[in-house]
Amino acid sequence: EDLVHVATLQSEDIEKQENETAKCVNNIFNVLKEKGPMNYFKFVTNPTSFSQTVENIFYVSFLARKGIAGIDVSSGQPIISVQRAVNVESLEDVVAKKQIIMGITIQEFEAIISTYNITSPTIPTREQQVTVASGSGWY
Repeated sequence: EDLVHVATLQSEDIEKQENETAKCVNNIFNVLKEKGPMNYFKFVTNPTSFSQTVENIFYVSFLARKGIAGIDVSSGQPIISVQRAVNVESLEDVVAKKQIIMGITIQEFEAIISTYNITSPTIPTREQQVTVASGSGWY
């Protein structure tokens, strides 16, 4: 008879995930700062990866929640831009808060790529993390 053991979540596992999230939020902030105002969907959509598009929406939501980035729809299109200067170190504080995240289906993802003719990602593709199951991790 095989026994299933539940992995115990350690505080350092949570800290590691928060640090990784803060790093991604910071990288996306820097891309937005460099690119300037642009269509939100063109900014977050990675046409080669639905999962990274979802992650980009998640990371951008931290910036929007804190008012670091804003989305203006007055032109009829969602335009994302940097709203205020921020100390890079304070971005780690951004990750500790809760926020609302926009959902997206695979059909909407495909429609966005087609509608906006997105052929390459604005936010560089992140390297996939290789997850190896162990007794000390969480997934």
